[in-house]
Amino acid sequence: MCVLDFVNYVLCLFFFFSSRRRHTRCSGVSWAREMCIRDRYRDAAVTSIGGYDARGFIIGPPVALALEVPFFMLRKPGKMPNTIQSSSYMVEYGEREGMCISKDAVAPGDRVVLMDDLVATGGTLTSGIELVERLGGSVHECACIVDLQMFVDPPQGSGIPSRTQLWKQRGYEHVPVWGLVSEDALKLEGELDHEYEDDGVEPGDKVDVWKHTK
Repeated sequence: MCVLDFVNYVLCLFFFFSSRRRHTRCSGVSWAREMCIRDRYRDAAVTSIGGYDARGFIIGPPVALALEVPFFMLRKPGKMPNTIQSSSYMVEYGEREGMCISKDAVAPGDRVVLMDDLVATGGTLTSGIELVERLGGSVHECACIVDLQMFVDPPQGSGIPSRTQLWKQRGYEHVPVWGLVSEDALKLEGELDHEYEDDGVEPGDKVDVWKHTK
């Protein structure tokens, strides 16, 4: 085992056991999140999980260990030895020089899931797809915690980059993107019972009557 493999293994163990500490609310949410993602790929014949620098390092290892498959890192240039680098890519706030993976991270025929915390234009994800396919593997799916769907197919003239157009230009329409949480969930409006009373309201407070009577 080389030094890089050892470091990678230690990171996996750290995040695996951290995600299973259920004595706090935060860790309980983390455990539920990882198990939901794991169950999605249990029968998908996935051979490895790739996580993007840096939050993908937190999300990916617990899922990889639960599926009993290897985990590998996708990092910015200059962070790892013995790597190959993708071409530059565009994100919603500018151009990035590329991502890197170890030359032995993916073998021909591998079926990979790439993981990150959030997807907007998907530019970062395309760098990983490029690297996996260059090494002879295929990307089963790109999985993220949050999918900002406003970037999928924005109206023309809106000034918002289009994920659909970007992926078509790169030739990656065949790779699906899955989000554990859609931005649509952030737009849901709760309905309050007509007898609802806010016990946090003090006499004299200015209360949004519309919100409490909706």
